[in-house]
Amino acid sequence: MISVNLTSYGKIGVLEIAGELDAAGVSALSQVIEEALEAEMRALVVDLSGIRLLDIHGLRGLNAGLKRVRRAGGDMSLAEPSDPAFESLKAAKLDEIFTIFESSQAAIASF
Repeated sequence: MISVNLTSYGKIGVLEIAGELDAAGVSALSQVIEEALEAEMRALVVDLSGIRLLDIHGLRGLNAGLKRVRRAGGDMSLAEPSDPAFESLKAAKLDEIFTIFESSQAAIASF
């Protein structure tokens, strides 16, 4: 089970994800990314502090989200990954693709 909440800070959107980002959760993530882009948010921060599980489907979903946001002329960063999320990102070498911040506030300030 996953929950994805979107909070707007002007043109910056913060997606707070909690639970398991797996095959079942990827569609919820994709939907919220689309909502953010439709609302003209071009800078997205994905807060991973509440992630208990990040599997290959979730990793692919994050990567696809990054590509979608960049095609729209924006950028997406990750913030505060939980230990399981960070280990998965590292194992998949996505820590080399995404900019990862210690907090959502630091990520917001970078835009």
